[in-house]
Amino acid sequence: MGLEVIDVEVYRYAGLMSAPVRDWMTLRLNAPVDSPHEPIGTRAPRASDVEGFANLMWNAYRGTVDDGGESLEDARGEASKTLDGGYGAIDWEASCVVERGGELAAATIVVRDATKWATGEAFIAFSMTSPKWKRQGLARAGMVRALGVLSRRGEPRAHLVVTRENRPAVALYESLGFERIDLKQCVPWKGTT
Repeated sequence: MGLEVIDVEVYRYAGLMSAPVRDWMTLRLNAPVDSPHEPIGTRAPRASDVEGFANLMWNAYRGTVDDGGESLEDARGEASKTLDGGYGAIDWEASCVVERGGELAAATIVVRDATKWATGEAFIAFSMTSPKWKRQGLARAGMVRALGVLSRRGEPRAHLVVTRENRPAVALYESLGFERIDLKQCVPWKGTT
């Protein structure tokens, strides 16, 4: 469930390819991204959202290629770590959650300084939707909202990591213009525009 960047070459040579393969993706924000009408119930996340974020995370990942067998208690720890800045300082303006029926239905969480490859640049740590709210455009709306905020600020890029077998997520990110990047290419442009 947690944010992990996996260097596929290291795993190949170590014989550990049973681990999920995750790809680094980047989007150059060359032009402003227009945000569509935000879904009703969209708001900025709050530090007090730990329990709702944990429930969303657990439900969103359970039974998927990203399910590592974590418990709801594990999800609480992950949610707390995320909202406390454990994956980088949260960009509260660019991040958002969507509430439906008194619960968090979707979330897009943007952080800073999440990895050694994207130092100082926006990193989408989580984009997730509860199974009962899928196929309603909530993930796309959250991503477009985040990218719109980042592009209006003049940010050069946004980054994320996705499990290769998570085809719906990969399709969403590619439709937004994200491209897969070889991690070895990230080092030379780290922190530059």
